[in-house]
Amino acid sequence: MAGYMQDLFPFLGIDSTRRRQAVKDLLARRPLDWELVDDCWDEPEREFQYVAVDHLRRQTLPAAELDTLKVLITSKSWWDTVDHLAKVAGTSLRTEPDAARPILASWATDPDLWVRRVGVLCQLGFAKDGVLDKDLLTQAIAANLATSPTCLRWEEHPFAGPGPKFFIEKAIGWALRDVAHHDPDWVQEFCRAYHADLSPLSRREALKNLH
Repeated sequence: MAGYMQDLFPFLGIDSTRRRQAVKDLLARRPLDWELVDDCWDEPEREFQYVAVDHLRRQTLPAAELDTLKVLITSKSWWDTVDHLAKVAGTSLRTEPDAARPILASWATDPDLWVRRVGVLCQLGFAKDGVLDKDLLTQAIAANLATSPTCLRWEEHPFAGPGPKFFIEKAIGWALRDVAHHDPDWVQEFCRAYHADLSPLSRREALKNLH
């Protein structure tokens, strides 16, 4: 498990099924509990962060708590937690769009790679439910087309593998592919309009189910 995560974190070696079973009663009907989240985040083994994420995924996050969520996004950061936290951020946009929208729009231009990734991915599943804010998604993607975001902590991860640009380009493609399942015409038009600026990776991911 540690090897799959590039040996960035130690693991207890508990698979997801057993982990969820072990904490099922602890998390059932539990209201938003930042003390629990913080305690899990402080533990070295990665499964503890997964428990915190499992708890947060059960919540509807108030927009006022987005700054607290951002602390998690920028701590012990990797795609395995960040991508779930993007969906947690999205719950704020669903329930308090006026309050959450400007915050999440600013995240798309944040200096931190992982915050930017959340800014792009926070509307996953919105197209399926007919609540996608296309202007916000366009703004988030456009803000990242001509830049190569710098992860301030990237030097802490000295391994041979994808760099910051990959994680942004992949997120852009994923966000567009999610919309393409429900509004393929819009995604195809988006890719035509931004053809010169979309990376081959982003374009390939966006259109992979439309050919």
